[in-house]
Amino acid sequence: DGGLAAWDPRDPRPVATWDGVHTAACRSVSWRPGGRHLAVASMDGSVSVLDPTRPGQRVLLPGHTDRVVRCVWHPTRPLLVTSSADATVRLWTAF
Repeated sequence: DGGLAAWDPRDPRPVATWDGVHTAACRSVSWRPGGRHLAVASMDGSVSVLDPTRPGQRVLLPGHTDRVVRCVWHPTRPLLVTSSADATVRLWTAF
């Protein structure tokens, strides 16, 4: 259905939910260390950055032309790296 939910393992209720985040399956998710952002890589070729304190809102990172297979945050800097089946790796610095 394109929806996504985030949970705190201590609570059975979702912390946040988002509807219609992607049009295909999510391939990879990554929480920003020490931060509040969740990156989601999708088979639809896009990457979303979500903030659980703002359910329903997202930042869409366009640029890949094929499915995105991995996303990972730098451990100490506000950088996100994504890789795609289009044979590219992208570095995002806006967070």
